[in-house]
Amino acid sequence: MLQLLSLDLDGTLLDRDHTMDKAAVEYCLQFAQAGSVVAINTGRTLPDVERFIYGAGMGPRTGCPQVLVCNERDIYRLQDGQYALVKSWYAQEYAVLSRARRAVLHWAKEGFCAVSDDETQEERGFLELFFETEDLALQARSWLQRILQDEPLKPVRNGAGIALRLRCVGKGTALVWLTEALGIPRERVLCIGDSHNDIDMLGREFHAAAPANADAEVKRLVQKQNGMISSSKRSEGVADILRRWWEWGCARPS
Repeated sequence: MLQLLSLDLDGTLLDRDHTMDKAAVEYCLQFAQAGSVVAINTGRTLPDVERFIYGAGMGPRTGCPQVLVCNERDIYRLQDGQYALVKSWYAQEYAVLSRARRAVLHWAKEGFCAVSDDETQEERGFLELFFETEDLALQARSWLQRILQDEPLKPVRNGAGIALRLRCVGKGTALVWLTEALGIPRERVLCIGDSHNDIDMLGREFHAAAPANADAEVKRLVQKQNGMISSSKRSEGVADILRRWWEWGCARPS
């Protein structure tokens, strides 16, 4: 029996028009009602996540999801009808923000990419770069990996954006902390994601799955993990993956 579902939002449970497939939502609710913990694991902020899940008919009223991981770092649990912060690595990440700023200062000056404004950086605790295309972001990530190899920072790409994050921070780090806090074995956890920033959780000792629109490197990783890749995209893919797990009685489907 699966005890925890960790679902990425954008490109996975959340479609381009910011809606979710009804069947995907229904399976999330079914898993929660059966006793599984459903967690949204995303780089988005808490207000964004709440807006999307409420719009899809989930939230405190339904008791699902029980956990929100926001900013890939801040863990909120559903308590007394609201999402309360129970763990965060904000302070540790904020402590290296100035080093991230120095690392990309020349890019910002030359207009090679857009950089998140100071207020957003202070609020979120990390710096983001925005490129015109995903290809440019891929090239920039490779370059950043080289220049940051001796820094406590790592470039994490999501689409055409790159965030400079503390090396110990990520969706996988948050998920490991959550499983330990809840006493859930890793073999009872299913992760579903589509982009580079999901690799931190998909590459751990959890069950891994991805929708058809996932990045090539994500698909390769999921295949290496003997995980499932749906033939459907985004939230329809999530519905397909969850349906197959549910119909197999939450045993590992073929």
